Amino acid sequence: MADKGLAFDTIGYIILGIIGLVILLSFLGVIQVSARNIFCSAYSNIAQPPAFCETLNCTGERYELVNSDAESFSRDIAAHAITCFTNKAGCLDNDVRICYAMRVKNKPSEKIYESNVTKLLEDENGCDVLENAVVIDDAGVPVSYDGNCGINDYIDWRVNDIYIKDQSMILIEYDEINYKVIVKA
Repeated sequence: MADKGLAFDTIGYIILGIIGLVILLSFLGVIQVSARNIFCSAYSNIAQPPAFCETLNCTGERYELVNSDAESFSRDIAAHAITCFTNKAGCLDNDVRICYAMRVKNKPSEKIYESNVTKLLEDENGCDVLENAVVIDDAGVPVSYDGNCGINDYIDWRVNDIYIKDQSMILIEYDEINYKVIVKA
């Protein structure tokens, strides 16, 4: 009579293979991350999740940009960049600390370049705290800032189209490895 189905030794090999895969993935941390994500997602629907769940939805402090004149708009970005740089507040997502998620309620009256923010830092003595010796020019090329805002480059300008004008969200982050504030829009 012929056996129908899988032999016991074949089932044993399959089980051993699955156990080996689980052990391998646990060493790589994949299962821990997945289990944490599932736990935190489920727990957040019931109650306030524990602190280790914070980085899952790491969005930073929310802020609304309401001023549309270019100088006030630049001042808001500069002030939040300085606060992010000095306090390094916000939730940590890998090696980047997300400080602020700034929703643009009113679009700026003119294009805001990195040099606008740096000029405002220079005029209001912000360069004493947050130096920015290199800016992205109108062509998207890093150049030395033509004013006096220190010798270090602590602002990383990662803005689409090189300037802020029509974006609806601006993120201010702190890069823990490169010691820079990142402005994203």
